[in-house]
Amino acid sequence: MALVAQSATFIHQYISSFLHSKPRKSPEALKLGILSSAQINAAAVIHPAETHPDVILYAIASRDASTAAQAAKQYNITKSYGSYQELLDDPAVDIVYVSTPNGQHYEWTSKALQAGKHVLCEKPFTSNADEAKGLVSLAKEKGLTLEEASPASTAGSCGQRP
Repeated sequence: MALVAQSATFIHQYISSFLHSKPRKSPEALKLGILSSAQINAAAVIHPAETHPDVILYAIASRDASTAAQAAKQYNITKSYGSYQELLDDPAVDIVYVSTPNGQHYEWTSKALQAGKHVLCEKPFTSNADEAKGLVSLAKEKGLTLEEASPASTAGSCGQRP
C-alpha cells in the first residue's frame, strides 16, 4: 500500500510540474546540490524544486562526470561534478539531497553536514539507530537542518529556509 501511495505522489508531482508555470526564483533561494544521478531524483526533488521560488537547481554530482553533465543538461542544472566530494566542496551549495545507494547514505550525509550543508536524505536515512543518532547530533552541533525524505517532505519542505 505504501508503494501505491508513493507512486501516486510521484505521478502527482510530475503532472504538477508540467501544469504549473516556473516561478521567478527568489534572490534568497537555496542552491540545491544533488548527490547521485538516481532515477528517483526527478520526482523526489528536481520537479518540486523547479516549481518552488526558494530553491535553485544548482549542482548535480555523479561518480561519472559525463553522467552528471548529461543530467545537468536534461534538467537545466547549473553545474555538474564527477565526484560527490567536488559538489560538497562548492561553497555556493546550501542544501544537499542525498540519493546515493542506501549503504552510502550515512557516509555522504555525514560528509555533507561536515561541509556545512543542510541535508535532505533519501530513505532509508541510515542503516541503524546509532548512525541516525550520530547524524542528528552532528546536525544539531553544526546548526544545520537534517531531514529524511518522504513524499510529504520532498513536496513541501525542501525549499523552506532552515
